[in-house]
Amino acid sequence: MGILDSKTRIVDVVMTPNGRASLAQGGLNVAYASFTDGQSYYDPSSISGSYDTAASRIYLEAPASLPQDTLSLVTDDTGKLIPAIAFGSNGDSGGVEVGQDGSVYVVGAGKVTGYQTGSSFSSAVTGITNMFQSAYSQNCIIGARSPLDDVSIFSINPTTASFSIPPVVSSLQIASINTADSLFFDRKFANLPQFKFLPPVVENAGKEQNLGEFSNLKQFDSYPYSLIKSEVIGTDSKPVKQRVDIEFEQTSNSNDIVLQLYEITNAGITKLDAVDYGEAIDTDDAAHPRKRIVFFGKVFIDDTETPTYINLFTVVLD
Repeated sequence: MGILDSKTRIVDVVMTPNGRASLAQGGLNVAYASFTDGQSYYDPSSISGSYDTAASRIYLEAPASLPQDTLSLVTDDTGKLIPAIAFGSNGDSGGVEVGQDGSVYVVGAGKVTGYQTGSSFSSAVTGITNMFQSAYSQNCIIGARSPLDDVSIFSINPTTASFSIPPVVSSLQIASINTADSLFFDRKFANLPQFKFLPPVVENAGKEQNLGEFSNLKQFDSYPYSLIKSEVIGTDSKPVKQRVDIEFEQTSNSNDIVLQLYEITNAGITKLDAVDYGEAIDTDDAAHPRKRIVFFGKVFIDDTETPTYINLFTVVLD
């Protein structure tokens, strides 16, 4: 959005290429709006806190796309990363670029995908983290701080977590992707309206009726939170194996959380697919009854060309 002409058009709004692509696919959903003074001109000779009038100045048109427009990595319909680039605070210094194949390029360090050493892996992780932090800072978003917020620092503990695989290879059971449930028979998708049992209906004399007799082949209609809790979460006294609790030690009262998980290997960076189960109420947790569950995993194609989702992590926001 940019000011064009103080006498005719006041503001101009353009969509980024990613936004236009989402609109064409019917997936654009505007949920939030932010305002920035990144293009504003403040006269340093003016009294502190004031600015000269913009009546005689014409601002540049809003650009179609800027590096700081990318606040998180996204994928296209094939699962490939949409290339993204962001710069550091000093122009190109500290910039990072992620290609469609997941390759990471850091200005001054070149391509760092192919983690033969710990330093190259660290460079990639640090580069991706700095990309988003740089994008937020360069957006120069205007906001009012709530007087009820005692802290403006965001911190978590622990900051890292490790998950182990049994060291004895002979004890592992190898399963075929062909034996796993496909997307439409996976309980983790049961609460999504797109995966509900929806037999076709027709209108007859102003009334809807079933087109025919259709049977629901699924053995379930929902995935209740009680079952999720027993299978992948456990309780505080008896947590399931490989569970890590992360505490938000400091945060504001009105913060929003953007959460993405990535798989980083020698082949590059892959964004894990998120399945938003939604909110659930835990009646056994009086202090924090409201839970938000998100599954993170990968989609594979079996021998019948059927997509199958394999869950790797279950995140519960408490």
